[in-house]
Amino acid sequence: RKTAPVAPPSAVDLPASTDPPPASDSAQDTAGPSPTLAEFDRIWPRLVADVSNDLGKRLGAMFREAMPGGIEDSTLVFTVPAGFEFHLQQLSSDPELHRYLAELAGRLLDSRVEVSFRAAEHSVSGPDPATTREGPPDPLPDKETLVEAPATILDPVTLLQDTLGARVVEED
Repeated sequence: RKTAPVAPPSAVDLPASTDPPPASDSAQDTAGPSPTLAEFDRIWPRLVADVSNDLGKRLGAMFREAMPGGIEDSTLVFTVPAGFEFHLQQLSSDPELHRYLAELAGRLLDSRVEVSFRAAEHSVSGPDPATTREGPPDPLPDKETLVEAPATILDPVTLLQDTLGARVVEED
């Protein structure tokens, strides 16, 4: 049986929340079978909870927006919905998060895995037809063709009297 290496003094000073989860010998020494998408889905709630608890609420909130997107070889692919580019950039560029997720997921799946983040091809509910259009946007109207709206004077006192039944109180 292997013995755990002694941590250097600088590592002892780190708070426990930044330490990766302990990895079993089997997850570190052998690749194991590639995990399935069903297994990925099964550990998803644990990954979300542990990231929030161990790496902070800010990172946990961003990670919670991602979803299990698939498995490519031994890489767990997390997808981030369209429109969440900031989240995607933050999650993709955080080496501590990648290391933490790879070790935690590897331990939970009993397999060596890597992680990757990418944009989802479409949102969970699908593209919104009201905001999705085919082709270029409509050109802006020519300023000379615009028509001025009729000027109406809206008296706020009259509006309040008509709408809410307000009455004017005169001060002496």
